[in-house]
Amino acid sequence: APDAEAAAAIPVPADLQALRGEVLQAALELASPDIAFLRENSTDASNTLPIGARGVLVARHRAQLAAACASCRFVPVLLQEAALWGSSLVPGIAAFVAAGVRPG
Repeated sequence: APDAEAAAAIPVPADLQALRGEVLQAALELASPDIAFLRENSTDASNTLPIGARGVLVARHRAQLAAACASCRFVPVLLQEAALWGSSLVPGIAAFVAAGVRPG
């Protein structure tokens, strides 16, 4: 079968399951303020960004993330992965979804 031959020719890392887990954890952290401020110098000691502006930036980041997740139907993928990984991911998925529903 040509499909089986093609699948056999695709190199797959030996630790694919661990890689999937790390990618999933990284995806769940996308809503964090650390990611929202990644391009800002807001962690410097000289930072003068007011707390209100920080809140706006986090809300904007999370709203954009929620829109991207909705457009690519990412939440069902997260839920499917949670079914495979077990209940240990449920708190992270709940926090991720909650951050998108309530961006601020």
